[in-house]
Order: sequence, then structure tokens, then C-alpha cells
Amino acid sequence: GSASRGQFGGRFFYYHCSNGCKERQRAKDLNIHFESLLKNYNANPKSMKLYAAVLKDRLKDNNNNGKSELEKIIVQITKQKMRLKNAKDMMLDGEFSSADHKGMKIEIDTTLEKLSREEVKQREGIENHGSKVDDCLDLLVNLDKHYVSNSKIGRAHV
Repeated sequence: GSASRGQFGGRFFYYHCSNGCKERQRAKDLNIHFESLLKNYNANPKSMKLYAAVLKDRLKDNNNNGKSELEKIIVQITKQKMRLKNAKDMMLDGEFSSADHKGMKIEIDTTLEKLSREEVKQREGIENHGSKVDDCLDLLVNLDKHYVSNSKIGRAHV
């Protein structure tokens, strides 16, 4: 696309080939035609609402599974922290040496680090996707309207 200046200073926008051909079309005319073509691709609202409901249900199931996994990880983290505390107490009580405690601490800290990464991963996966599904549904049902309202080329210049 490019703009040309008219003899009275107005700007006119065109689409044209980039390989040196002389063909060019007025951007205003092509944008109107493209918008009318997009109307043919709007999704069926009833079908999309049904699909969105099914998708939300599946995503909710995935969230429930993720929450269950997260709870298991939190229990394991709590257990590892308790083991670390117990090992420290046993070392302080003289039940085993400082070297034994150090070895156990390294092992427990490694496990805690791994569990913490898993916890973060699970928390990132648990999300309410309902509003995102609704936004996508609206986009698919109103594709032509979104093009017109969000287009930075063409419509802004016509």
C-alpha cells in the first residue's frame, strides 16, 4: 500500500504490486470489498455458543485436575520442610552428626527446589479461561466488525 497526493493536496491510498507491475487499486474500494467478504466467514452464533460451553467445561475439568495436583505438591513441600526441621532438631539433640545433617539438607533442598518448580508450573496452568473463550467467541461471530473497528490500515485512511 502507498499514498499519493492529489493536485489539491489530498491523499489517496492504493494497494499495488511490489514487483514493478503497474496495477493498483484504490484502498477504499478494496477494503469495502474485503469487509463484505469477511461477513461470509462469520461463525454461526448458536454453534459457537455450544462449542464455547463445551470448551469451558473441558477447561474447568483441566483446572480441577490441576488443582488436585497442586494440592498434592503442597502436601509434599510441607512434608519436606518438616523433614528438614526434624533433621535439624535431631542434629541439635546429638542424634546424628553435622555432616549427616548437611547431606540430608542438600537432598531435601534439592527435592524442595524440584517441587517448587512443579508448583509454579501447576499454578500457571490453573487459570480461568472463561473470559478468553468469550472474547474468541465474539471475534469468530463478528469477524467483519472486528476488522473494521480494529483495522489500522485501510479504514483509517478512507
